[in-house]
Amino acid sequence: MPILFRLPLPTTIYNNDVLRLAEKRVRTCEQEGKQVSLILCGKVAVNFFKHKGYTPIQSFIDQSASPTIEQADAIADYLVEYYLANELDEAFALYNHHHGILSQTPVEWRLMPIDMAA
Repeated sequence: MPILFRLPLPTTIYNNDVLRLAEKRVRTCEQEGKQVSLILCGKVAVNFFKHKGYTPIQSFIDQSASPTIEQADAIADYLVEYYLANELDEAFALYNHHHGILSQTPVEWRLMPIDMAA
């Protein structure tokens, strides 16, 4: 079961492209017959997917665009726990890579399983 994980972003304008990318990934996984669970960061992501009919298995609402080490550890611990319990096959982080004030690119990064060949 893939788990999609969306990193927080500072404003709604920057969220549109990454939310579309996440929605596309969810639909692709579902078309492949995979069960999808969502772990979401930020109110915008949670509201977006709730509006689409999805309920996240976990949400981290009060995250900033620059999470603290403690916040990142909590998210990582949650993912590792699920992975080690064989409750997920893969996990992805989706976020915007900022090139400057007006330029960003949505990125999909597979977190688990780790590609040892890379």
